[in-house]
Amino acid sequence: MALLLRERAARFGEWPVEIYGVDINRDVLAKARAARYSAWSLRETSPQIREKYFRGTRSEFVLDKAIAGAVVFEERNLAEPLEEFWQGGRFDVVFCRNVLMYFQPEMAAGIVARIERSLAPGGFLFLGHAETLRGLSNAFHLRWQHETFFYQKREGGAGDGTAWFGLADQKIFPGAASGSGHEVAPSIPTWIEEIDRASARIAHLAESTSKPAAAANQLSAMLNDAAINRVLDLQRQERFAEALTQLQELPSAATADADLQVLRAMLLVNCGRVAEAEALCLPLLGRDELNAGARYIAALCREYVGDLAAAEIHGAAAAYLDPTFAMARFHLGLICKRTGRPVEAQGYFETARALLLKEDPVRLLVFGGGFSRDALMQVCQGEIERTRERG
Repeated sequence: MALLLRERAARFGEWPVEIYGVDINRDVLAKARAARYSAWSLRETSPQIREKYFRGTRSEFVLDKAIAGAVVFEERNLAEPLEEFWQGGRFDVVFCRNVLMYFQPEMAAGIVARIERSLAPGGFLFLGHAETLRGLSNAFHLRWQHETFFYQKREGGAGDGTAWFGLADQKIFPGAASGSGHEVAPSIPTWIEEIDRASARIAHLAESTSKPAAAANQLSAMLNDAAINRVLDLQRQERFAEALTQLQELPSAATADADLQVLRAMLLVNCGRVAEAEALCLPLLGRDELNAGARYIAALCREYVGDLAAAEIHGAAAAYLDPTFAMARFHLGLICKRTGRPVEAQGYFETARALLLKEDPVRLLVFGGGFSRDALMQVCQGEIERTRERG
């Protein structure tokens, strides 16, 4: 970071810059202060940068002292309050990569709360690729820029959500906020049509999933309610309009539940009422930008009207927010296939196939478009084989 700031010093003018690196392990801190790097560590560093800022042999490179000295390393335990360190508004950016995964959720939430307090208004938080704030904090907006997800501290607790990856960004939902609607015939086959054609070859497979006895995700809790169970039974039978009617007849207090709103939006998609589904996603994501199910439905809605760029961003967000979400990967595979990126498509289909093996039956029922686990896995396998054959 210090090296990159030095390279771009002209952009920052006379801004004072301070960089802190913290760890609980003294040996790790000693290694960091030494600023000695292997050739592997610098494998993506250009030869020009290596020659300009490093000295050494092919096996080890030592960073210029002027750059290394710009970072202050401190021994600290993130699990402790550390009020003197996490002072209000102290930092503009915090990188906490591949750290939260080692803490229990309650402890991780406390760490995130301290980071949030220490960030200046509009400050940024970067996590590791396998980490999200889902279930830990609602104090940040999810952002997308340069093909990277990151977080920005909400201002005043709500924020307007218009920057980079904001909900109201017209690049993501063009016209949706005004309620103009987008019931436009798609110029390409929808994902349901794509699955339907592939599934014709495997019609002998069972078309419904078995009723689950237990499940891991929050949607499974709905099985405890007889009325919701009836809705899911109708959905299992692909009687989507009836399921939607049954859901809408529930008390308003019940249907206000976020999970039931997601279920309703998905039923609207299955009924072809895409504009209504998208309009329902807007307030859902306004309340919770980290709702993976709502992001996935937004992706389907954008795909339906041919807006593949926004569909891919929303789908990638759903996959990022919930790495176990099989249908998000499946849909990304279809988008990559349609946009002429077979290698990326194959990767998504391979991941989706693996995730489908363990996917919660209720979530698969809600988001699977009426197709069984076996049918979806067969589609994935067929797409993978076709990509390999084309070679």
